[in-house]
Amino acid sequence: MRTDRTPPPGLCSLQTLPDPYQLAFRQGSAHYLPGQFLPVNVDWFTQILLLPLWLLIYALPPLTLPIAFINQWIRAPESYGRFFRTVQQQNAVETAIMVGLFGLIGVLLVYSAWVAWDAGSSFVRTWQAHRWQRRGDHGFGLVLLEQGLVARLIDNLDGYNCLWLPRDAIADILWQRIREEGAKRSRWVYRTRLCYVTTDQGKPQTRWLTLKGYFVQTDYPVGDVRSDRALFEQLHGWWRSPASTHLTAEP
Repeated sequence: MRTDRTPPPGLCSLQTLPDPYQLAFRQGSAHYLPGQFLPVNVDWFTQILLLPLWLLIYALPPLTLPIAFINQWIRAPESYGRFFRTVQQQNAVETAIMVGLFGLIGVLLVYSAWVAWDAGSSFVRTWQAHRWQRRGDHGFGLVLLEQGLVARLIDNLDGYNCLWLPRDAIADILWQRIREEGAKRSRWVYRTRLCYVTTDQGKPQTRWLTLKGYFVQTDYPVGDVRSDRALFEQLHGWWRSPASTHLTAEP
């Protein structure tokens, strides 16, 4: 679906990007947009290595448990009757504990389904980006335009994989030390941090966005910390290049 409306600054869906950029990403011609194009990094090894793990840990529980409950309902519906009669015989504390337990299980299933969907979407986008790049086309990447920044990434950021930031909405681009949670422990790392101003319910709001070096192709391999610095220098140099006045913000 095409749209002529301009989205608010920040993360967005592909369907809400302005027409020229939406069409360029859809047609695999993003590298022809008038600006500096940074293609996404296609990391097949990580995707293939992690996909079975994500499917086993996160996709199987929300898929198999509902099927098991439905199968039990079809084959032995009386078991549900016995369960509800048992619940009715419990006191208030036991009932509250059981309701809390089932609520926690429900939250975990929803979270697992969300993570599985996120990982599956990244895998599909990796395959699409790889297919386009083999033909010399690009449907994913980051474009530094004269009027702003537009991107379609492989990984989701807060549920979205597209970015629209007009130049006048960017308040600052910083090389900042932040703490990130890893698989086993958290660690301090340096990342590119974008501060931008958007409008929420008619009031200006300052927000922050973190971009990682492996999102796009640089002169350094995946996992090299220098790729993060290279991305920062490209973005900061582009943002500071025009002779214009910008807002400033404190992290």
